[in-house]
Amino acid sequence: MTDWSLLLIPLVIIIDGLAIWDLINKKQYSHGMKILWIVVIILFPILGVSIYYFQVSLFHRNSQRKHNRKN
Repeated sequence: MTDWSLLLIPLVIIIDGLAIWDLINKKQYSHGMKILWIVVIILFPILGVSIYYFQVSLFHRNSQRKHNRKN
């Protein structure tokens, strides 16, 4: 293994752990959806986390737009 890969593996594990921790603390997802996201994040560490955070940011942006329209 190269030197940078020794840094990359723990970094991916930390980012995956943070994503799973964030997911567990979300109240808007059902238990089944949380389990599905956890499986995706574990099976596809980099791609799963990327899709999860992209989806979360889209959800947050859409909820902000709906909130601004109500005011």
